Amino acid sequence: MFYTPEISFFNFNNQLSSIPEEPYDNLGDQVINENINKKMRRMISNRESARRSRMRKQRQLHELQTQVAHLRRLNRCLFDELNAVIDSRNRVLVENECLLKEVSVLRMKLMEFGENTVRTLIGEPCRN
Repeated sequence: MFYTPEISFFNFNNQLSSIPEEPYDNLGDQVINENINKKMRRMISNRESARRSRMRKQRQLHELQTQVAHLRRLNRCLFDELNAVIDSRNRVLVENECLLKEVSVLRMKLMEFGENTVRTLIGEPCRN
């Protein structure tokens, strides 16, 4: 059997003409509508996802701003505490210096007293 294009074409055309066109048109429209609906759903989904992403970033930014404010307050408190400790240290150093001078003066007096006591015991005159 030989293939003849004219016969095949004729048969194909006869077959096409015998099929009603309307269901295919509806089917094509239905496929197009489904594609449009899918695109619309995807677009809405993408917008919602983008909105959630923006909200998440906004929350994260707010949390970071709150954390920065907290850390600044903590830093200020620590500096205040450090300054108070430094002031206290300086007062202690000054007081220590005064006490060391007083100790030195008292030692001198004690030595003089001891010398005078010894002189008195041995009968020498005191140096005052």
